[in-house]
Amino acid sequence: MHRAQQQSFDQDPRQECELCFRRFNLDSFERHILICEKVFFKKRKAFDSLKQRTLGEEHYQMIEAAMQKFSYYNENVKLNTKWKIRSAQFRMAVQQAKNPGQIPSALSSGDNRVQCPFCLKRFAKETSERHVPLCERKTKDLKNKGGVKPIGKAGGVKAMSSTQKGGAGFNKKL
Repeated sequence: MHRAQQQSFDQDPRQECELCFRRFNLDSFERHILICEKVFFKKRKAFDSLKQRTLGEEHYQMIEAAMQKFSYYNENVKLNTKWKIRSAQFRMAVQQAKNPGQIPSALSSGDNRVQCPFCLKRFAKETSERHVPLCERKTKDLKNKGGVKPIGKAGGVKAMSSTQKGGAGFNKKL
């Protein structure tokens, strides 16, 4: 520092804080010391990021997921994700198609979708409320025209081979 600055620093009526090295008027200094001591001497808690990420219900879901991971081969495992439920339902449907005499499993009772009485497809509740009247009207229209679409994937239409369509795998117009 220069001499002029050193002299003005010595003559400064403000008091310097020993903790933060800032300078204050004498009347403000007493208030500042109380605040500054709180800041510098207060012990801060260690931040727990795991606790922050897993607040409330998420914490229990995470614990439940870990428990299911270890008890995966248990038959009473609760299926908690949509794809697991649908996968299990699909496997059961395939199994029922192979053995039609079997009783439907309890997994289908967990399905909260509604089945359309006309096309037998399954929809969410809100979607089924929109779909069923449309499907009913469409079915009535088809009946009035004289041809009712059969239910199922085959649809009663025989698939034609490529040679019957026009040969060599090309779709030629007849």
